[in-house]
Amino acid sequence: MRLPRAVPDPTWNDADGTPPTWVNQDTHWWDGSQLYGDTRGMADGLRAREDGKL
Repeated sequence: MRLPRAVPDPTWNDADGTPPTWVNQDTHWWDGSQLYGDTRGMADGLRAREDGKL
């Protein structure tokens, strides 16, 4: 399996002594996107549209 490399964060500054960071297209877990979807199409695909069920 090939895994793409993480993209370095262009806003990171090693002069302040913080560890390096990376960027990605995914949102953080606490926004609920894994449960509710992060696009309209994904959200629509997760819903049963019956009795408010996912």
